[in-house]
Amino acid sequence: MKQRRGLAVVGSVLIGLVVVWWLGGSSDLAPSSRHDKARSSGSEPSAEAEPMKTHTSSGRRAVPVSPVTDAGAPAPHGDEPTGDDEPVWTVSCAVSLDAPFEGEVVFREYVPLEQGIMPVKVPARIDDGTLRLAASDATHRGSVKIPGYPDFSWEPDEDGGCPTVSLQVVSGVVGTVTPSWGSVRVSACHSRRDADDDGSFYIPASPGSCSVQATRSDPGGIVVRGEEVVVEVVDGEDTVVNLTLPDEVWGTIGMTLRRIDGQDVVEVDAVRPGSVADSAGIQSADRIVSINGESPVECDRGWLFNCLHGPMNTWVVLEFEDGQVLELERDVLVDEVLE
Repeated sequence: MKQRRGLAVVGSVLIGLVVVWWLGGSSDLAPSSRHDKARSSGSEPSAEAEPMKTHTSSGRRAVPVSPVTDAGAPAPHGDEPTGDDEPVWTVSCAVSLDAPFEGEVVFREYVPLEQGIMPVKVPARIDDGTLRLAASDATHRGSVKIPGYPDFSWEPDEDGGCPTVSLQVVSGVVGTVTPSWGSVRVSACHSRRDADDDGSFYIPASPGSCSVQATRSDPGGIVVRGEEVVVEVVDGEDTVVNLTLPDEVWGTIGMTLRRIDGQDVVEVDAVRPGSVADSAGIQSADRIVSINGESPVECDRGWLFNCLHGPMNTWVVLEFEDGQVLELERDVLVDEVLE
């Protein structure tokens, strides 16, 4: 009995040695060990690229999810996303427009089904004369709507190549802004454009009622707004509207405010060093009960449109909670926007 047990133990040891040798001694049979060895020695795994995964659409050929060229760079009709919240642009094509347009457009991708097609609205926008689409397949047809231009069909070639697109404006908003000095922009019908040096502007717009307004950026990041005008854009016509802005350069006293819930007072949030408010001794957390004799609550609209701004050398009257009243003259801030 003891002899049999001895033989069994020896046999188990020999089998174990054979298994260890078989697992660790042959590099051809142990790819995971080779990978670990490459990492520990500092060498890199093979750089040979694997074929890109593809998807198929009923009855259509397989196409890359994100088209690439032979060199691995994005193909002419595909872009990488530009930010965390950006869609994955699978199509990028140049479009020729009679008047510049930038912003979101409406694109409906025609997804083929076994019987017919299914229109699907997908993200789309135009930037610098390039139409970008987040289509599921670069070869799918579709329809495009650009404000102020006629609707048109999207007809890529069988390889997903870009169609030729050249459009004339159907309707728009046209006019001038006076005075035209400074950095002037015009907002019209949910689109914005810089005015030309002479104050003229042209903005493609879809038919219907919409508002038009001019703004100007003055020193210190102060945005000066003109009067908002409501117009009725007519299909196939240009709607003319002339806009005005204040003649004077605007200034401020150099502070921002914050509201206090449930109270008709505001607190000073921040004071710009070297500003008029700073020179007057105003400090953060000081409480203001009126501005120019009115409730200060509605003044809290952020820095760009703050009611403390106004034409240079005009006055702001502040009444504080402790009864103190200050009259401060607006001046120019030479630095950037208050942070």
